[in-house]
Amino acid sequence: MKQFLSKFGFYVLILITIIAAGFTYLNIAANNSIRTFKIPDTVNIICIGDSHVEQCVNDSMIPRCVNLAKSSESFIYSYFKLLNILETNPHIDTVILGISYHNFSDYYDEHTYSHNSLNNYFYILPLQLQFESLYKTEDALVFLIRSFNKIIRSERILDWTGGFNNHKSETKFSYDLINNRIKYQYYNEERLRGISESSTIYFDKIIEVCRQYGICLIPLSTPLHPHYENNVPNVFKNNYNKCLHKISAPPIEFTGALNENENFLPDGDHVSDRGAIIATQKIIEKISKKK
Repeated sequence: MKQFLSKFGFYVLILITIIAAGFTYLNIAANNSIRTFKIPDTVNIICIGDSHVEQCVNDSMIPRCVNLAKSSESFIYSYFKLLNILETNPHIDTVILGISYHNFSDYYDEHTYSHNSLNNYFYILPLQLQFESLYKTEDALVFLIRSFNKIIRSERILDWTGGFNNHKSETKFSYDLINNRIKYQYYNEERLRGISESSTIYFDKIIEVCRQYGICLIPLSTPLHPHYENNVPNVFKNNYNKCLHKISAPPIEFTGALNENENFLPDGDHVSDRGAIIATQKIIEKISKKK
């Protein structure tokens, strides 16, 4: 029995050593990626946010702009992404931040600590938040071991950066799909969801860091299908308007601008490739007016 326990303890020690080594290596690699991530001096505008911005803003059409949005990017991840970028790219003077009703629903908290989302940003978070994230995610050991594939696929160290990516869908547009989306984002079974405390805190932190760096922060509310817009619960609309008042620059909004079904994916809150072109053209017009 003693021999078995001795061998078991030895193998456990080896496993812990390997995990600690991989964890340390990836933290160092991520820090290096942050220090060496340079945006061209010809670019002074960056777009950050989740899939709504990722799929909407075609930065190839906008002078001096780069889209760094990433699917399922909550405000906590946007904050640390922005903080790291501003520290190494002082020529950035304008940030376009995606903000909509869904960003403040507590359904987003479930996404934040899912393996797919967390894996993109885990190693750019401060050490304390890394440990807190491991506590909040399911099967933390499995997540940690899977994250080690970044050692082999070193390009995945930059998963936190994002970029324009308009996903296509073969699913036929239907109002039932929009209704399902509304239920998913704003209801837990039949109960109305709450406002995410984490999203509110880090939204405020984004505003503050932009003030500290003298950055012009422009809120961007990407287009929504009218049926989606009309069915968002008022509590989330009121919260959205309250949050907008914290930012001095007026928001870029599209109410009534893209009403046709062809401009949207079936869920009603992401634009199609056709919608992205129209929306980006309008973003260019609105940015020009702000100058």
